[in-house]
Amino acid sequence: MPSPLAGDNRSWRRLCRRWVAAPAVTVMLLGAPHAASAEFGSGALLVGIGVGGGGRDLLSIADVRPAWHGQAVADLEVQYLLRKRWAVAIEGRAAGSWFDFRQTLGASGNIKDQDLALRAMLDHRTRAAFVGVGVEYGQARSFTYTRFYDDEGPRTYFLGGALRVGLAHEIHPRVQVHGEITETVFRAHARDASTGSSYSWLGTCSSITLGVRLALLTSRAK
Repeated sequence: MPSPLAGDNRSWRRLCRRWVAAPAVTVMLLGAPHAASAEFGSGALLVGIGVGGGGRDLLSIADVRPAWHGQAVADLEVQYLLRKRWAVAIEGRAAGSWFDFRQTLGASGNIKDQDLALRAMLDHRTRAAFVGVGVEYGQARSFTYTRFYDDEGPRTYFLGGALRVGLAHEIHPRVQVHGEITETVFRAHARDASTGSSYSWLGTCSSITLGVRLALLTSRAK
């Protein structure tokens, strides 16, 4: 059965629009008239959340080969500022999508895709922007549920490198708004327990998120 999502140009066009829209929204936020405040300095500890969209090259239950799947994305990050211009971060990322299908003849039901990833990042910061590199490890799974049967697709594990760029701005002495674009390149391995088949491939993942960070511990840059 060919993937309902493979070759979906509409998903790609939606992602391209997000790549244009997210930085524009961020620039508007950064350009809003807020009172000036000093940067966070070394020793500051920040917790952040973000939401957005993106996609990953996955092998879903209905795929005959890895394909690009659009996803909704949410992340949770803990960031510690080492020095005025450097920070380390641990980020948990959850993403997924679902697809309902109804057939006149045959089974009706839905397909769900999900992936969970953990990233370790090192960021270089300026007053309004940051760029970071790091590593990503995670797992992806897919499921189908119908009136006649339930099944699980190949379980995928992936490991790769990540690059992100973004903008951040303080709207309160303890609160930052930020937007970022992240791109990862990874090697993936999957195994289908029902058939004993195994698969390996090189893939990419892209995401755009907007979010907020809250400073639990603060230290101002000198």
